[in-house]
Amino acid sequence: MDSMFQWFQLNLDIVFFVYGLAFLIMGITVLAQLRGESRFKIVNIVWALAGFGITHGINELLDMWAIIKGRHPGLDILRWFILLISYIFLFEFGRRFFYLNSKQKKHNRVLSNIWIWPALVIIISVLSFSSSDIWKIGGIWARYLLGFPGAILAGLGFLSYYKKELQAPLKLKKYFQLAGVVFLVYGFLSGLVVPKADFFPANWLNNDSFLSLLHIPVQVFRCLCAIISTWAVIEALNIFNWETSEGLQNFLEQREKITEGIQEGIMLVDKEFNILWANKALMRRHGEILGDKCYRVVHRRESPCEAPLDACPIAEVLKEKKVVSLIHTHFDNNNHPRFFEVSVYPLVDEKNQINEFVHISRDVTERQQKAEELKRAYVELHKVQAELIDSEKLAAIGVLASGVAHEIRNPLAIILQGVNFLEDKLKPRSQNISDTLNMIKDNVRRSDNIINGIFSFSRKTELSRQNESMESMLENSLVLVGHKIKLGNIEINKQFQADLPKIFVDRQKIEQALVNILLNAIEAMPDGGKIFIRAYSKRLDEIKNGVGKRKSDMFVLGEQALIVEIEDTGTGISKEVTDKLFVPFFTTKGPNKGLGLGLSVTRNIMLMHKGIVDIVSQEGKFTKAILTFKIGEEGVI
Repeated sequence: MDSMFQWFQLNLDIVFFVYGLAFLIMGITVLAQLRGESRFKIVNIVWALAGFGITHGINELLDMWAIIKGRHPGLDILRWFILLISYIFLFEFGRRFFYLNSKQKKHNRVLSNIWIWPALVIIISVLSFSSSDIWKIGGIWARYLLGFPGAILAGLGFLSYYKKELQAPLKLKKYFQLAGVVFLVYGFLSGLVVPKADFFPANWLNNDSFLSLLHIPVQVFRCLCAIISTWAVIEALNIFNWETSEGLQNFLEQREKITEGIQEGIMLVDKEFNILWANKALMRRHGEILGDKCYRVVHRRESPCEAPLDACPIAEVLKEKKVVSLIHTHFDNNNHPRFFEVSVYPLVDEKNQINEFVHISRDVTERQQKAEELKRAYVELHKVQAELIDSEKLAAIGVLASGVAHEIRNPLAIILQGVNFLEDKLKPRSQNISDTLNMIKDNVRRSDNIINGIFSFSRKTELSRQNESMESMLENSLVLVGHKIKLGNIEINKQFQADLPKIFVDRQKIEQALVNILLNAIEAMPDGGKIFIRAYSKRLDEIKNGVGKRKSDMFVLGEQALIVEIEDTGTGISKEVTDKLFVPFFTTKGPNKGLGLGLSVTRNIMLMHKGIVDIVSQEGKFTKAILTFKIGEEGVI
């Protein structure tokens, strides 16, 4: 025991150094915990604890200096002043802490009064400056009146605060309890065990009496209290770190709740196209994508998008320095393309630099499809409107042409009779007379054929319908044009579906329409070629001219129909000519090679049967006529 006593006495400066260093660490650490906002009320008073730790630590280091270098009047006054300041901080912390935890604050008017410590300082100063040893007497009264009550109140505050303010899941209760007990012990060791003096209780309980009892200087126990309390306080104040983590977690949870109900895909992307964060809607669409490249996730490519075909919105934001919105094609997990409306918002840092982007994508595939359908319907509407106007015009022209043709036909008949009479009665004296009469007869017949075409175009005759086989009508039409097929070196390729349904039509009219189309195909291949003839049944699942849900449509969407395709390998037709093919008397053939009524008559025949005829052509490659017939009319087998 004597050897231990001697060691502490010889190394008391080390004890003071550790003692002071421990409180300095406490003060600086607590000071670092100060923050502007917290739901824990202790945040408003820990500044006083930090002030005590720093000032009391400095005081103990000055005591160490006095041991090493010896006492000096000026140093003694400085030590007393810093000790007084440190205990003011401790008293104020203990007062506020105890008052903070009190359930009956209205009865604790003494503790709530901020003028307590100034009054105590005045008393301590008067007692100190009236003595012969300011440092010793002043230090004793500072310990009695400020240090002791301050430490006791602080200890009681730590013991009661956890139960009142904090939650059990934090698992910090033991540190608050330990800090409370240590401060109570420290209050006794530092506030009541004082330098020996000639007044009570300093003459009875003092450093010397404590040393004679335990043979260990009281400063050693104070040092242990400083070390333990510093550790306990630092651990206890982890409530602020927990609060920050909890706040961040709550923020993330709130953000997830906010973005959970948003169906748009939202992600945070940096300048290197790395995905930093994504909401659940986007994660459900693409899976785990954090850390991946945005262009790899949504575009299935290994490099950033490039203009002009697929401009990258992030690159556009960097170039334009503003929000960019555009339509992009993204791919889902099944690699199916989808249309997305993409908006990218730049995030600016404290240096006004754009380093991150908020990327919001909205699936507009259905909207785009509806827009395309609407666009097609708009085009079809204009086409039908033009056809309706043309029909009205043609109806008027048909009536006029029918009357004019009738009036012209009678004189032509008389002229032909006159020519026949002259051939019988006159004996041509020269070949010129005979040639002239033949030329007159040929032109009369040609004029009669033109008139017959006009009658066929303009007259609305009754149909003689029967259940007919399309295969039979096609074969018979090929027989009718067989001579031209042979002379034109044409190869016929037939592709007929087995068990074609019969259709309720006027066989003669349909064969006329088929012959007209076959003749056009043959004439489109003066050097020979191929004609492909296909016949099959099909469900109409695409909205187009004459197919849809409108009252004016010939076919209802989804209706089963019989399709005939006649395709040639001829010269094809330009887009400008295709639009005029059904206009009466329009022809691209040379003089004396056609009236321009063949396709007009064909369309009229199809309209009589509530069918559709379309021409598809690519100039220099092919022309294809597509005839669509109804199935399921009256009498169908």
